[in-house]
Amino acid sequence: MDYGELPERLDRNVIYESDYVCLYADKVKLSNGYIIEKYHQIHYPHEAVSIVVFNENDEVLLIQSKRYTVMRLEWEIPA
Repeated sequence: MDYGELPERLDRNVIYESDYVCLYADKVKLSNGYIIEKYHQIHYPHEAVSIVVFNENDEVLLIQSKRYTVMRLEWEIPA
């Protein structure tokens, strides 16, 4: 995988941290060079649950998202 194509966190400001939820304002550089000054990142330190709906062909819709927080492409249910 080419990590040069993934977004990069340049800076992080802590807005709120607790044992249940954390909120950060990150400065992020996208692969095209564009910089997002305040990318709000919510982190839940505990596991969560999702519901997946299947169509009549047993297919599930997923999207692939570039996640700079884990430095890889992630498959996820669209939200």
